[in-house]
Amino acid sequence: MKNIIKKLIVLGMALCLSVSFSIISLADEWIQDSKGWKAKNSDGSYIIDSWYQATDGLWYYIGADGYMLYSSWTPDNYYVGTNGAMVDSVKKFMEIDNGDGTKIQVEVIGVEDDGSWYGTTLQGAPVASMGKYGEFGKEMYDVLVENWKAGVYAGEFDLRYDAILNLGLISDENFEAIIQEIVAMDRSTAINTTLEAWKMDFANKWKASYNSASAEAKKTDPELLGVVKHTFSVPNSDETTAEIAHDVCKKCAIMYSPNRQYRYKWHVENGMVNVTVASSTGTVTEDMLN
Repeated sequence: MKNIIKKLIVLGMALCLSVSFSIISLADEWIQDSKGWKAKNSDGSYIIDSWYQATDGLWYYIGADGYMLYSSWTPDNYYVGTNGAMVDSVKKFMEIDNGDGTKIQVEVIGVEDDGSWYGTTLQGAPVASMGKYGEFGKEMYDVLVENWKAGVYAGEFDLRYDAILNLGLISDENFEAIIQEIVAMDRSTAINTTLEAWKMDFANKWKASYNSASAEAKKTDPELLGVVKHTFSVPNSDETTAEIAHDVCKKCAIMYSPNRQYRYKWHVENGMVNVTVASSTGTVTEDMLN
C-alpha cells in the first residue's frame, strides 16, 4: 500500500476490556460441531451475544446464534482474529497519536492477527499501524527471544543494545513493552543481578543526562550539529572493571547518541563513578571534556 502513514496505536485502547464490555459471561467448556464453536455453561446452557474469557486468558465473542465469531467485528466494535480471539487494542473507530501532540480519528478497515491494521482518517487519508511487534517485526522479535532464552545476552542491557543496534530506537512505549515482555521469559543461564543493575543504572543516567543536554543545546543548535556535553554519576560497584565500564560506555553512545563521534572520561570519588561525555557530528577532542 503506497503512501501509508504509519502510526502506533495509542496503548491501553482496549486494555480496560473487562470494564468496558457491556456483557461478559463465564463458561466451563468449548463445544465444537459442524458449524463452529460454542461455549457451554455447567448447567448445560450455551452463551449467546456475549464475551467469553476462556481458560487461556483470551477473550472470544459468542454471537446471537451461539457460535464464536472469527475474522470479524463484534457488535461493540472490537475485532476477533482467525482463531476467534480478540486482537488487542484494536477497535473499529479509534483515536490515535498524530505524532505532533495532536490526535486523529480513524476508522479501521482491515486487521491482522498480529494486531497490525489499516484504515482511513475521517478525511479519507490512509493510515496503518505496525502491530504488536512494531518495527521489530515478528522475525526480529523471535531472534531476540531465542538469544535471551539461550543466554546469549548477559542481561537486559545487552538485550536492549542488540535490539537498538539492529533496529534503531523506536517508540519508547512500544520498545519498552517488548523488552519487558522478553526479560520476563525464562532463560538457560543466570544473570549477575548486581552487575546488571549497575549497567542499567549507568545506561539510564547516560540517557537522561544526554537528553537533557541535547534539549538545551537545541535552543541554539536546532540540528544538533555541534558538541553536546553531559555529566552524570552512578555508585561504584565491586562487580565492574575498566573493561566492562568501557564496553558500557561504548554501547550507551551507540544507543543514545547514534551517528555522533564521542569521548568520555570518568573517575571514582567517594564511592561514586563520575562520568563526563562529549559528542558531536564532527571531531571530538580531549579538551571538549574539560
